[in-house]
Amino acid sequence: MPKPHPEETILDSLRRQYLQLLTPTDISLTHLPPSLLLDQSFQHTLYTHLFNPNRKSHQCPPPPPLRYTARVVKRLITKIEEEAWKEGYACPEIDEDLIDFYATLIATIPAEAASPTDSTSTTHVTYTIAAPTTTTTTTTTTTHPNGESLTLIESRNIISSSGHTGSRTWEAALALGELLISSHHNTTHPLTFPPTSASTNFTTHIPQKHILELGAGTGFLSILCAKLGAHKVLATDGDWRVCSSLQKNVAENKVSGVVSVGRLLWGSGNVVENAEDTDLEPDPRAEHSGGKGREEGYITPDVVLAADVTYDTSIIPSLVTELKYILTQKNPHAQVLVAATVRNPKTIEAFLKELERHSLLWASELWVPHEPRILYYDTTAPIQILKITCPMVGR
Repeated sequence: MPKPHPEETILDSLRRQYLQLLTPTDISLTHLPPSLLLDQSFQHTLYTHLFNPNRKSHQCPPPPPLRYTARVVKRLITKIEEEAWKEGYACPEIDEDLIDFYATLIATIPAEAASPTDSTSTTHVTYTIAAPTTTTTTTTTTTHPNGESLTLIESRNIISSSGHTGSRTWEAALALGELLISSHHNTTHPLTFPPTSASTNFTTHIPQKHILELGAGTGFLSILCAKLGAHKVLATDGDWRVCSSLQKNVAENKVSGVVSVGRLLWGSGNVVENAEDTDLEPDPRAEHSGGKGREEGYITPDVVLAADVTYDTSIIPSLVTELKYILTQKNPHAQVLVAATVRNPKTIEAFLKELERHSLLWASELWVPHEPRILYYDTTAPIQILKITCPMVGR
């Protein structure tokens, strides 16, 4: 397989970051050689590849907000000017279309447009799931049945105005997603489990599998699994408002035939599934069912996924109870993967102790992001990937 031109690698990386709405100052430009950045033909290619204002809407994902795009364009122009001054150019030459595009953005941005800190604002965020252009795959079966990207409606605030955390996709979900994508493309990955752990086998095949996601939030992992060819996906969350938003993201990505949404309170309630209704209401049966009716809406999963669900020690006992139910009553051979951003080591310790109390085996490794990057997210806080198994299955 021929290696892509360096320009293609750079453009692919920048486009992924731009569509993911990375903070403009966090978009990596360090890999851009000054000679390339000062080349007007490359500047024009950069303009058309990233912003492509003339491309038909059905050929590309929803564009980022105008205000965000303007900030990204301004940073690129500033970077070109800085490099030109370093090289001794008194008047840097910048592609006219790029300059005109920036001027148009500034002139058309509404003065009353919502700011990034507005707790009620939502926007489209697109995650590219195709293999990076520098990745050489070991198989030709790397196509995605439902496209090369997925787009979610998110609020980029830490906590939404309604008080829950399910309005944005968190780092651990992106890390776990990157693992699934790299596994799908058969690319080399650094994550391995030590021989003394619960399992030494970490192959994660999503195509044709039944997937259950706990604490789905925006539905990133569930929709990703559908894109990677899963047969059936059940995305669950305990907050009915999150489930309602999740329904919209499933519809946005046209995977309703594969992904269903259900409300599930860990360890106590049944799955209240209503894939057609986007105005879900609280269901009293899920509040105090005493464990009855658990088969309603539940699937027998081959793979169970959960990300950023261990941040609150008060919910850990219920979470582990649910995991034990799955591994003892639904499928003892299910592959259970939990990703956790270690913001507070005590929460991870509490989770591991609860697993031990329920006699569940676990293996844990610190996540090392895929290189070249598939998805972009903050790795300041360490991210752990845990694989959980049932003792009756053995090592």
